[in-house]
Amino acid sequence: PPDVFVRVDPEPVATASIAQIHAGLLASGREVIVKVRRPGIERQIDLDLALLRSTAELLESRSERAQLLQARALADELEVHLRAELDFVEEASNAELVARTLEDYEDLVVPEVIRPYVTERVLVLERIDGRKVDAAHGLGAERAQELARQFFRAYVHQVTVEGVYHADPHRGNVLLTGDGRLALVDFGLLGRLDDDTRRNLALLLLA
Repeated sequence: PPDVFVRVDPEPVATASIAQIHAGLLASGREVIVKVRRPGIERQIDLDLALLRSTAELLESRSERAQLLQARALADELEVHLRAELDFVEEASNAELVARTLEDYEDLVVPEVIRPYVTERVLVLERIDGRKVDAAHGLGAERAQELARQFFRAYVHQVTVEGVYHADPHRGNVLLTGDGRLALVDFGLLGRLDDDTRRNLALLLLA
């Protein structure tokens, strides 16, 4: 709406399988990104899941190995994760949860969710300018090592202390910011651990 946005760029700055990202400017003057579901994605996912389910059923009916691997259960679990990724209300909550777990890590950044502009289909976030981390990152060796240490410690903390962790930390979801910090993005998937698993992993690391 014009009373909220001054501008939303029609060309996406990034696209993925489920969503695309557009740069925008709020009426308040704040630079944001707008994450929206790709057109027709719900129908496409329904078709893909139906095909996957029928394939898993066929495999289990004909293969003992597929039965051992629990192909249908794997298909069910994939469906749960995909449905969750479609819901940007859940992603917004995930982002805020991870941000709270990382409050003490000054070199790690999570984009702020701009409420109340959150729905199942649209998510508005603080814009953080950054680029993918690659071999030509330009950081000094000592600074690069410190960022790597903080990043690793933060994940150990999420897994062993919080029992909740950012579950999709591939190169596209970790950005190097202009001021030399790491920004985590895309919280469609969170991992969750029960207390026993969390404790056992902590003991394993301590050992």
